[in-house]
Amino acid sequence: MSPLHDTTGELLHPAESPPATSGTGRRSRGDWRGDSGRPSSRTHCHSFATSSASADCRPYQRLHGCHSAPPLRPHRPSAARRPSERRLNGIYALQRVMEESPRDQPSIINVLSAYIRNHAKKPKAGTYDFDAPSDIQAALTALGYRNPNYDSNAVIDLHGAYLSGVYLPSGDLHGANLRDTDLSVAFLNRVNLRDANLDDAQR
Repeated sequence: MSPLHDTTGELLHPAESPPATSGTGRRSRGDWRGDSGRPSSRTHCHSFATSSASADCRPYQRLHGCHSAPPLRPHRPSAARRPSERRLNGIYALQRVMEESPRDQPSIINVLSAYIRNHAKKPKAGTYDFDAPSDIQAALTALGYRNPNYDSNAVIDLHGAYLSGVYLPSGDLHGANLRDTDLSVAFLNRVNLRDANLDDAQR
C-alpha cells in the first residue's frame, strides 16, 4: 500500500500510523480509514509534500475533508481588468457624466484634457501607427462632441500632445489650446478651430 503524507509533510503508512482520534475516542473528521478498517476513498486525496503548501489549502481541506490541494486553474484575467480596458471604461463613464450632468462638464473637460496631455506621447522609433491609441481617441471624441454651451470658463488644453492619426470630423475644438501639438495624419475635416491656439502645431 502506498504511503501518504500528513499535513506536516511526514510520511504515513496505514500499517504503522493509526488514525487520529478526538478526546471522546471517536475518529476525527480527518480520519483516512473507513468503518471497515480499510482505507476509505479519502486515501486517494494526497496532500502536498510540504507543510506550507498544506497550510495554504486548509479551507479546501475543511470543506472537502481530505488532504488534497484545490485543483489548479489557469489564470485568465478578465478583459475588464486589463489596463487599456479600465482606461476606456473610465473615459466612457466621464463622457456619460458630462452628458447627464452639465454642471460637471467644466471639471471633466479639465480631467480629459490632462489625460490626453499625459498619455498622448510620440511613439518610439519603429513603432509608428497611423491610428491614434484607442484611449486617446475616446477622450478626444468626448471633448470634441460635447455640448459647448456648458463649457463655462473651461478650455480644452492639449498643448504638446501627440495627436497624429486622430479622427474627429465636424468636432468642436473652439478656443482649444493646441500649441505645439502633432496633428499629422489627423482627420479634422470641418472641425471648429475658431480662436484655437495652433502655434507651432504640426499639420
